[in-house]
Amino acid sequence: MHQNRLQATLAGQICFVVLLLLSALPVSAQESQEQHIAELVASLETRPVRAVVQLRAIDAATLRASASAVAAVPMLAKLVKNSRESDIRSSAITILGKIGPAAAAAVPALVEALGIDSKNGVGDGSDGAAEALGKIGPAAASAVPALIQAINDITGGGAFRAAAAQALGKIGSAAEVVPALMGVLRGGDGTQDGDVVRYAVADALGNLGPSAASAAPLLVEALGDHGPRGTAVGSAAGALMKMGDSIAYVLPDLIKVLRDSRLQRWTGDSWSSPEPDTVARSSAAMVIVNTGLTSPAVSALAASLGKSGSSDSAKALAELSRSLHKNTANLKDDALSAAIKDIANTQQALETEIRGNPANGKQLRSGSASLRSMLGALRKEQARRRQTNLSK
Repeated sequence: MHQNRLQATLAGQICFVVLLLLSALPVSAQESQEQHIAELVASLETRPVRAVVQLRAIDAATLRASASAVAAVPMLAKLVKNSRESDIRSSAITILGKIGPAAAAAVPALVEALGIDSKNGVGDGSDGAAEALGKIGPAAASAVPALIQAINDITGGGAFRAAAAQALGKIGSAAEVVPALMGVLRGGDGTQDGDVVRYAVADALGNLGPSAASAAPLLVEALGDHGPRGTAVGSAAGALMKMGDSIAYVLPDLIKVLRDSRLQRWTGDSWSSPEPDTVARSSAAMVIVNTGLTSPAVSALAASLGKSGSSDSAKALAELSRSLHKNTANLKDDALSAAIKDIANTQQALETEIRGNPANGKQLRSGSASLRSMLGALRKEQARRRQTNLSK
């Protein structure tokens, strides 16, 4: 018994020592890292190349937490403004971006650097000034006019203009930013890099969320954009979903894309016959489901189906069903219950329509089958959530 007690005591002491050593390591490492950063900052004037290269290699979280790095912001801004070495200047810009909001004092220097980046074609991939301003975020609001000028400067190159658009989305001054971004999305510029810019603009509008809901009609239009500037379709769908139910006012436009969107392809010597635009239609369905607009969309499509027996309406309901099956987990509990009730009522009404309208029976039955499939997916998700709650 004595031996067992001794072993237990030793085990307890060993655990204590191990825990003590483990708890001391992070503090020591943190102090050592801070000391290293302080030494590099102190050498910015005397050995700037070595200092900025090593500071640039440190991760953003460490730099943001470092008092020494934050204290170096004025010196880094000075290097951005005055250094004749492009590597030093580029590294200083990157470091300021990593420091983030605490680097707000460097915004004037970064704005001045935008003009140089435009001439040199420096953009997102080269850690340009536009990207650094985006990482500083709302604290860089004074840079908005210069960034707007940058996205409209077609001589600046696609990567640079895309970085400027992304920065505007992160700074988030919606009243000034949204109209400028909409202008680029609406107009296009005919440049070779226009696709890259439009993709970034749509993405930036999404980052602004519901405050950019006025851009929803243009984003819906971009869902069917398969021309030379067609790469905006992916980011347009994502942007619309980030805006949530604030885009309910464009539901008729989304339904039109879901039902009627057609695509013609260039075959080499002529345009093909119009065919369903599957990318646009699936994107519209995904937006409808993920913004909580499924019930009104189903009601509108079912009503259209009952009146006309349109195969497009039946196919639109099938597309919605496919999207709903993939996204039931994203629905909130109240939205899930409401969708089950609304779709069940619509399905019953459609069954009644089938009995009274045999001429359109085939399409009506197809639509009814899609509604039954939706209800099955929704009820399965509801049952899963109830079981999960009971298990807690």
